[in-house]
Parts: sequence; C-alpha cells; structure tokens
Amino acid sequence: MSTILNPAHYMKVDDTLPPLRRELLDANAQPVDVSSATQVLFYMWWQFGPSTVPINQERADEVPDSFNKIDGKPAEVEDDGVTARYNWEAVDTDQPGSFFGKFVAFFPGGGTLSFPDRGWIPIYFTDPVGEL
Repeated sequence: MSTILNPAHYMKVDDTLPPLRRELLDANAQPVDVSSATQVLFYMWWQFGPSTVPINQERADEVPDSFNKIDGKPAEVEDDGVTARYNWEAVDTDQPGSFFGKFVAFFPGGGTLSFPDRGWIPIYFTDPVGEL
C-alpha cells in the first residue's frame, strides 16, 4: 500500500477553514518532532507565474519574490510535536489559483528543516463562495 506524502489541499476562494495541517515527515516518511524549534513558518507561492511557466520542483527554494503569496507566516505545532497547522487569513485565500506551499522549522543554533522533505504541498483555491 502506498502513501501520498504531499496530498493536495483544496479550498474555495475566500474560505479560511479548514486550516492546512500536515504531519512533518523526513525523507523516509518518518515523523519529525519539531517541538524544540524556535519557530515554524509557512510559505506559499504561485505555481504559475505571469508567463504561466511552471516553477521547477527541484528549484522551489529559488522562487522570485513576485511569485510569493505567503512569505513566512507563523504556523502552529500541535501537541504531538510532529503536526504543523497553518490557520488561513482572508488575504491568503483571496485569489483563485494553483500554489505550492511548505513549512520550515527553525531550531536553536541556526538549523532549519523544510517540509515536505521533497517537493511541495499543492494548494488550490477555486470558485469564489457565492458565485455559480
């Protein structure tokens, strides 16, 4: 049985629920406890830019600023220490489109870990609420 490590997150434009929740897994799909992290931030950027050219997955950390939708807003770590949650704000979900996201944990001494370990979290905002 296979596991989808980076399942897509679908929402309607202007919705703020449900929050984005992800178990933070390493390259071997094992949970990583980030309870000692000084902070965990969430990043989200447009999947397609103004020219509608896809961002290369291998170079996702080199996203130009113009592609950023969320540039490092605080996420919460749940009590289990291995699940991160980002609570959407209205400005985060105000435009339809396809996005990529990731969580980054920052540790004392300057270490960082990005989740997912490979690729990104596909995020889609569709059909504004109240429109047919």
